[in-house]
Amino acid sequence: MSYIMNDESRALRHQLRELCDAYNVLLADKDTVDFRLGSHEPYAQTAEPVDAEAVYERESYVISDELRGTIIKMTEVAQRIRAIERF
Repeated sequence: MSYIMNDESRALRHQLRELCDAYNVLLADKDTVDFRLGSHEPYAQTAEPVDAEAVYERESYVISDELRGTIIKMTEVAQRIRAIERF
């Protein structure tokens, strides 16, 4: 039984590492987008009429949602690991 739990724990730890990597990438993306939103420099002209600020705001919300989802998954995986390793 402990052999199976070790395999499951190992797989969950691998999954947690992947989620941590995804979290780090999302956090860097969020920082970049929010930095651009917070700067007072005017947005450059685009080839097509685009509201660049609105695009950055929308992207900021999307990344925030992805970050929250990733954090929830990380917490769930960590709880599963703790439950397995208690035995």
